[in-house]
Amino acid sequence: ICKLDVVDALTVLHFEHLIINVFGMPNCFFIVHVFTIMEVPLSQACIGPCLK
Repeated sequence: ICKLDVVDALTVLHFEHLIINVFGMPNCFFIVHVFTIMEVPLSQACIGPCLK
């Protein structure tokens, strides 16, 4: 596991918690879903070099 991946995961968790506090639960799920769709290519791009 990349140290960068761990940091990103913690950042995302903190960011989701912040979104929940600011926007409330219903909006949070929608926003997190959008971010998840956007992050999939980024995570795959990061995982590739880490495995080599």
